[in-house]
Amino acid sequence: MRTSYRALALGTTVGVATWLALTPYKIHLDSQVPESKVKQASTEDTTGLKVYSVGFYADLNNPALKVPLDMSPEDKVKYIVRNTSCVVRIIPTRSTNFTHLRDAFMRSLQARLGAGIKDRSITEEIAQSVSSPMRKLKSLFPNSPFIKHTPLDIYLTAPVPGKPRALVFRDLGTIEDDWVATELVLNYFEGEGPSPPVRISGSTSKLKKMARILEYLTQPEEQIDHFLEFGYIVIKKAFTKQKAEEWTKDLWVRLNLDPNDKSTWNQERIHMPSLRREKVATFAPTAWAAIKDLLGGEERINEAASTWGDSFIVNLGTDHWEKATEKPAPQDLDNWHVDGDFFVQVHYLDSPEQALLVIPIYSDIKPSGGGTMISPDGIDLIANYLAAHPEGVVPTGLSFTPSTNKYEKQEDDSGYWSHLKEIKRCKQFVEMTGEPGDVVLMHPLMLHSASKNYLRIPRVITNPPVSLKEPFGFNRDDPADYSIVERKTLKALGVERFPFEITTERRRIVPARVAIQQKMMEEEKKRLVNLKEGGASNAL
Repeated sequence: MRTSYRALALGTTVGVATWLALTPYKIHLDSQVPESKVKQASTEDTTGLKVYSVGFYADLNNPALKVPLDMSPEDKVKYIVRNTSCVVRIIPTRSTNFTHLRDAFMRSLQARLGAGIKDRSITEEIAQSVSSPMRKLKSLFPNSPFIKHTPLDIYLTAPVPGKPRALVFRDLGTIEDDWVATELVLNYFEGEGPSPPVRISGSTSKLKKMARILEYLTQPEEQIDHFLEFGYIVIKKAFTKQKAEEWTKDLWVRLNLDPNDKSTWNQERIHMPSLRREKVATFAPTAWAAIKDLLGGEERINEAASTWGDSFIVNLGTDHWEKATEKPAPQDLDNWHVDGDFFVQVHYLDSPEQALLVIPIYSDIKPSGGGTMISPDGIDLIANYLAAHPEGVVPTGLSFTPSTNKYEKQEDDSGYWSHLKEIKRCKQFVEMTGEPGDVVLMHPLMLHSASKNYLRIPRVITNPPVSLKEPFGFNRDDPADYSIVERKTLKALGVERFPFEITTERRRIVPARVAIQQKMMEEEKKRLVNLKEGGASNAL
C-alpha cells in the first residue's frame, strides 16, 4: 500500500534546497502505514560534524489518538509515541556506516535501561526480557557503508492489544518488543538523544519546538493544507451559540434601532465599539489553539491580542439591494481592501500588527446575506507588491501608496496600488457564510470586501486584531521555525526564504474612526443604563 507521510515542520542540517530534496514535505512509503506528520532535527557525531538529518513522523489521523490539550509538551510527545504508529527517517549528510548508527542505538538503549533499573521504573522481568530483542537489533545492521543522502526509514507499529510493538528497519529487518521499540523512538526527544546526540540549532529547546509543533493536533491536516493553498480556514463551533446570544442580547439597544422596523435601519453597515472583553482561550478555545498553530506558538503572539470584544460589525443591507434583481460580480464590489489602516501609518510585508484576519460569526450568515467576500488568489498579488516595496506603503482609502511618494496626486506615483483595479486580476472568490460560533481565520494579506446583504437578515461579526511581538520572519536560519502564515507568504512569493529588510521607520497611527467609536460607546452606555432601569427585552 502506498501511503503519504506529511511533514509538519521543516528543519535542516544542510542547505535548505538540499534538505528539501532529501526530506520532502510529503513522503510515500509502500507499507501499511497511515498518513503522518513530521518533526525534524539534526544529529552530530562526537567531533561536532553533522552526520544525520532526522525526521520524526507520527500518525495524527489515528482516530484512537486523543491527545489532551492540557498535557505538557513532554507528555504530549510520550503520548503520541506510545499510542500511534510513527516513522523515524534518518538521512546521512555525509557518508558513514551502519555500525556507527548501530552503536549509537545500542548506547542509547543501554543507558535508558540502566537509568530505569536505577530509579526502579523498569522491573527485573522487563530488564531480562529486553536482552534478546536488543541482541537482535544489534545483529540487523550490516558492516557496510551508509551512503550519504540515502534515507533509512524506521517504522514503529501502532499498539495492538495482546501483541508486542514492532520496530521495522527498512530493508534490514524487524524486532518485536514493546520497551525496545518505544524507547528507541522516545530517546530522540529526551535528554541528549542517541549518540550522536539530537541537537536543534538555536537557544530554543527541542521540547519547546515540539510543543509548538504539537499544537497542530487541534487542526485536521486538511485544514493546514487548505490554509497553505487558499489562505483561510473555518473553525466550526469555536464558541457556543449561547455565548453568541449572550453577547448580542443588547445589540438593538446599543444600535438605537428597532429590529422590527427596517425603516429605522438608516445605515448599511455599522462598526460598533467594544463594551466588554474576554480571553479568547476561554471564549473560543479551539479558535485560540488554531491561532497559535498558524502563528507558530503563543510565545510569538502579542498578549494584547489574546482577548476579543463585542465591537460588532453589523451589515443590515439596504432597501435597494433587497429589491435588486441583478447582483454585481464579486470583483465589482466597491469595498476591496487589505486590513492595515487601523494600526500603522506604513505597511510592510512583515508587519506584525495584523498577523491574522479573524472573523468570529455571531449570527446566521446565508449566501447573499452580507458575508465577507474574500479573494484567495489576491494574497499572491499583495505579497509580491509589498515585497517589492521595502520602504513600506501607506493605506490610502482602498489603495496603497509608497511611503516615499512625493507627488501631489498619489496616483502619479509608479508604485501606487488600487485594490479596486487589481482585484479584476483575481479569479477566486468566496463568500464567508456560517453559523453563530464559527470563526474564520485568514492570512493577513487576504483581499476582502463587505458584500451586499440582499436578504436583509442582520449579519453580525467582529474583526478582532491578532498581532505578533516581532515582525514576521521570512529568512529564518531553521525552516522549522517558520509559522504556517509565514510559509503561506513564502509560497505566495514562490521562494523558500526571502531576506526582507525595511528601509524606512515603522510608524503607528490612531485612525479617525477611533474617535467616532468613542462617541458611540458613550451613547450606547447611556441607552444600556436606561434598558436596565426599564427592563425591556431586545435580543437579536
